[in-house]
Amino acid sequence: MDNNYKIEHDVPMPREITGHSSKYSVLKHMEKGDSIIIGSGFVAALRQAARKWDIKIVTRKENNMSHRIWRAN
Repeated sequence: MDNNYKIEHDVPMPREITGHSSKYSVLKHMEKGDSIIIGSGFVAALRQAARKWDIKIVTRKENNMSHRIWRAN
């Protein structure tokens, strides 16, 4: 697993939404409800990877430079 991301447990999701290795394969190691923080410039690529692997994610902007990503399934 890529050590550049820290998987966090028990960070609540927003109320309204209760193959080859890549740097986004961290999604495959996450469980439903887990979240990570990534740089804002990587959100589109992470969404594409999630779609490819049929992983549902929820994203919210944390600040000007980062987003929080939750695994929703």
